Amino acid sequence: PLVQLACELGWYVTVVDGRPAAASRTRFPWANEVLLCRPEQARSQIPLTSETVAVVMTHNYRNDLQLLELLLPSPVRYVGLLGPKKRSERLLRELGEAGVSVTAALRRRLHAPIGLDIGAETSEEIALAIVAEITAALAGRAGGVLRERRTPIHEHACTSEMSATPVFAVAECAA
Repeated sequence: PLVQLACELGWYVTVVDGRPAAASRTRFPWANEVLLCRPEQARSQIPLTSETVAVVMTHNYRNDLQLLELLLPSPVRYVGLLGPKKRSERLLRELGEAGVSVTAALRRRLHAPIGLDIGAETSEEIALAIVAEITAALAGRAGGVLRERRTPIHEHACTSEMSATPVFAVAECAA
């Protein structure tokens, strides 16, 4: 559902999966690209620019660790990680112990757990929460309730910039 929703918003979506059986157009028909690539190969396979956002959804601790080591110091605009807060804190701690400088600025770029707190339970609701958080982050917003906003809703036009922003979705799911 995340890939479909991002594509429906006009984002360019690349799904990366290290498993040959899973990295398929059949599994991800909405994606613009589906790449067969292990985390350690991602740097040479995927352009990581300031116009890129990354969603890490591997359900595999070692893969998440490798991907965060790649993504956090990269110029990507947003890094989101699926999973509990304690798990992401452990990943960051382990990166630091391995010599990766996990600065406060890098920590702020990591959205973990990923998504806005909307009470999401289903895959579709979780996808909505993730896309909503990415949209808010790209617009420089917190994702709060509009009725509590004290300034104009449309301060500046940013929708054209957001719709052109590519999404790098890592959708490798461990069995």
